[in-house]
Amino acid sequence: MKVVYLTHSFKPYIGGVQYVVEQVSREIAKKGYEVEVLTLAPPFSSLPKVEEMDGYTLKRFPGLNPSNAYYVPTPSFVKALLELQADVVHAHVVHSLVPLVSYMVKKFKPQWERLIITPHFHDMGFSWHTDIAWLFYRPLLGKLFRSADIIHSISPYEASLIKRRFNIDPVVIPHGISEDVLSYKWKPEGFTIAYSGKLLRYKRVDLLLESMSLLNKRVPEAKTVIIGGGPESSRLERMANELKVNAKFIPPLSRKEYLKCLASSSVLCYLSESEAFCITALEALAIGLPTVVVEPWGNTFRQYSRAIILPSCPTPADVCKALVSLKNRTFSSSDEVSTWSEVANDLEKIYKSLGCTRTGNVNVLQKNVYKNHLI
Repeated sequence: MKVVYLTHSFKPYIGGVQYVVEQVSREIAKKGYEVEVLTLAPPFSSLPKVEEMDGYTLKRFPGLNPSNAYYVPTPSFVKALLELQADVVHAHVVHSLVPLVSYMVKKFKPQWERLIITPHFHDMGFSWHTDIAWLFYRPLLGKLFRSADIIHSISPYEASLIKRRFNIDPVVIPHGISEDVLSYKWKPEGFTIAYSGKLLRYKRVDLLLESMSLLNKRVPEAKTVIIGGGPESSRLERMANELKVNAKFIPPLSRKEYLKCLASSSVLCYLSESEAFCITALEALAIGLPTVVVEPWGNTFRQYSRAIILPSCPTPADVCKALVSLKNRTFSSSDEVSTWSEVANDLEKIYKSLGCTRTGNVNVLQKNVYKNHLI
């Protein structure tokens, strides 16, 4: 069986979706499947057009990325889809135009094999212009979702958003962790509050800085480490200086340095407005790092003893109070977290169900996946 993954971006570019597709591709390839990843790269990029990776083939095509938001495939990508021969096509991230193009190709190529969509759905834009674009894009998403053989959600929260907006019941298989995480254990140094991710408006890193301003009055030695980059970087650095917060901004780290930083921090604080899933939070919890998240998406982590879930719109005082409560708190045991190998086992069930029959036994499959992985 041949499985082809479609994604808007891939390594060496850093991001949560890039990491997810990389892990899944490798694990599915380990099972003996022929795996390809089709992705976009900036026009005139010096990156190889075809590259053999860890058991799978990566193919890059030129793509446009206005305002670092839309990820528009060019004709060469569309041509590749039209010529594609695969048993399963698995497209990621409806916040790019890659899945929408796959829907259009399938519409004009009925013999195209099974289409699975993993939306990474937030039901919101990330800036004023994407908020406007989203109003026109949602109706197209409904058509895209209904054209797919299966919608795969990465959390019960994301599934609830899709059900409410489009009246579609996705299959839920949450993300996992790679085994390198298991070699790191929580050993905090000082009282350090960490954040790792893109610096975007909806991530609410400014709320973390406001909270740190209050925290420093109660715990002067507290400091924050903010790992990542993005359009909000300059504004956030200015804000940290104005608030006189003990904050250190670090560009994206290597995998080892990132995990080392998590293991030596005291708390991970992730106050985003919306997340389909947060791998950083899952990896932090696997290491044993207490992790502050917010409702409603943070309820994904309710089963974990070291997850602290705040109301959906916390004030800086709420966040400060939670951080103070964690300063001297002890935890009796760590939590078990599924690995990418286990996630691949459930994805394989989906692929096999689609390969066995035209309709597949999706309802039975969905119940089994929920039973095994609902958080």
